[in-house]
Amino acid sequence: MSPQCVLCVDGVESHDHLFFACHFSFDIWKKILTRNGIHRAVLPLSQEIAWAVQSYASKGFRNTIYKLSLAASI
Repeated sequence: MSPQCVLCVDGVESHDHLFFACHFSFDIWKKILTRNGIHRAVLPLSQEIAWAVQSYASKGFRNTIYKLSLAASI
């Protein structure tokens, strides 16, 4: 089986690539961030999770929607 990404054919499949670096998933995640009112660059998976933990630690409605979006994307 080829390690090449089947979605974009530009990269090698890895967690970082499949979830946030692949052009296909990058575009989806960027739209999710924008829909959640977050205007920043898409980060690698480990940094995205760290940012989420630091920025959305409380249990407000907006924070819950963001965390659900991240979980659904992953």
